[in-house]
Amino acid sequence: MRSKHYDKYITNLLEGIIFVAAGIFLIYYSVIAGVEKQNWYLWAAGIAVVINTGLYLLGSAFVHKVKADLIKRQKQRREEFQDFTIEQ
Repeated sequence: MRSKHYDKYITNLLEGIIFVAAGIFLIYYSVIAGVEKQNWYLWAAGIAVVINTGLYLLGSAFVHKVKADLIKRQKQRREEFQDFTIEQ
């Protein structure tokens, strides 16, 4: 059985990768399309928001992965302790 944290880890990881990749593609698009001098700051702000959102989601995914691992380890220790007490 998977925990909620593991499910959130997978979801946030995929979303984070998509946002960072989209930000990089937007950078390349703005360079190739030749953004006008008047609109460069709008592109830069939009790209910064997209990439920072992706990095935030990747950080959140890392935290959920750690939580899922800790919960899994705690459950294993609890089961080992119960087995040990039953044997005695």
